[in-house]
Amino acid sequence: LTDLLRILRPASCILRPALLWLLIAAVVCFALWPSLWVQPGYTLETLIQRGIVLHVDRAHSLPRLHRGVLTVGDPGVAFYLDAVLFRTTFLTLPFSVVGLGAALTRRKERSLSILLLSAFAFFYFAQMALGSRKEVRYMLPVLLALDAVSAEGIVWWVERVRASTSLRFRYAIPLALVAQALVVLPRFPYFGTCYNPLVGGSAAAVRALPPADFGEGLDLAGRYVDSRPGAEDFVVGTQFLANEMLAQHVRAPVRDIAQIGEKADYLVFGVQYTMRGPTYPRWGALWEQTYKFREPEFVVSFDGIPYAWVHRPDAEPLIPRQTNARLGKAIRLVGYRLAQDEVAPGDALLLTLYWRARASIGGNYTVFVHLQGADGRLVAQQDNPPVRGTQPTDGWEIGAIVEDPYEIHIPLDASSGDYTLSVGMYDPATLERLPAFAADGGRLPEDRVMLTTVQVRPAVPWWRWVLSGAWLTVIAAGSVWPWVRRRK
Repeated sequence: LTDLLRILRPASCILRPALLWLLIAAVVCFALWPSLWVQPGYTLETLIQRGIVLHVDRAHSLPRLHRGVLTVGDPGVAFYLDAVLFRTTFLTLPFSVVGLGAALTRRKERSLSILLLSAFAFFYFAQMALGSRKEVRYMLPVLLALDAVSAEGIVWWVERVRASTSLRFRYAIPLALVAQALVVLPRFPYFGTCYNPLVGGSAAAVRALPPADFGEGLDLAGRYVDSRPGAEDFVVGTQFLANEMLAQHVRAPVRDIAQIGEKADYLVFGVQYTMRGPTYPRWGALWEQTYKFREPEFVVSFDGIPYAWVHRPDAEPLIPRQTNARLGKAIRLVGYRLAQDEVAPGDALLLTLYWRARASIGGNYTVFVHLQGADGRLVAQQDNPPVRGTQPTDGWEIGAIVEDPYEIHIPLDASSGDYTLSVGMYDPATLERLPAFAADGGRLPEDRVMLTTVQVRPAVPWWRWVLSGAWLTVIAAGSVWPWVRRRK
């Protein structure tokens, strides 16, 4: 098409070859699509109705998470903008802009190819943005086009810098490709876990888009379950479409959690579905109320971000951190689980307390969880009777473990620094705290049990933004420096 537009200028000269190409395309399509041989009308109608029109005004029924907002419906054009930003790389994103700029400012034969390719990416993006149903994978053709445009941009940039400076840049392009490979290839075969470091990488991406768009990590979770003794006799429960991915890696039958619940031998949760469906009836309550706060038997993580969790419903809860503190005469805090020691402003801190009654408890007490700064200022807290009020202390069975979950939200304006996490109990009628004692019997200050120190840090450290800015500055300088020299 590019050659045709370059050689044949008059419209009358273009029409005949264009019609010829259209006829060839129609013949090839008919020859390779047997369905057209027997029911052409129905085939074309199905293609249009189900392949093109179906999702124009019908969004996905599963909730869509975008930039912290969970909604059912069209997430808007910003969803695809984020998909392109995070799914390009530190080379392809800036140099695709450079390549387009070069094509617009020079008169070379290959410029038309770059402009047409850029036009394809733009109009494809616009077309897909009109539809209500949006998926990150729908942007793959745009990414492929940007790859080609960015390649042109890299070549143009290197030639421009080489011609206007004393730098020879003999190995600039190979080094750029090696750098790209060093970022991407170590992810094999989980390339979906690679996000553009120029805009914050994985830490920023998971705050904009749900990870594991292609089920990354579920294969490793499945292999772990299949490696357990007697695995062929298990029944495994998982979520939604994850059962199709998981079934490829386990010998045991895989069931939807909606069908089997906690009767399964193992439960496997994938991050794609836990983030998008916390209220979804198939698994939402089970995850949100129990397994979100419980220590998994096995977890798959990439870049420190969990992608899949494996739980055994009939196993006793694991208590990762022991405290053995005592509150009053009858209550013992056996230990706790903290999902993460470092959080960012706006994140949720997931804490599970494990209590045990040593004797009958004569009253109903409220638990307080405090997060305090170095100056003692209260930054976040959660106060409620144990287990969201469903297991009051006067009903605790002596000797039984009570699993008590908390979700403490860090304020968006929280300053970076170290914070102290502490817990305790008080009488809601008098607000008097129960005396708190350490494992050695010593009375604890303020009748609170100090659990640990939590670090609040930005999701993306400042130095990464500095590196991104420096890299963009180098690219911009190389693009405009020859023009500046000519002006002088």
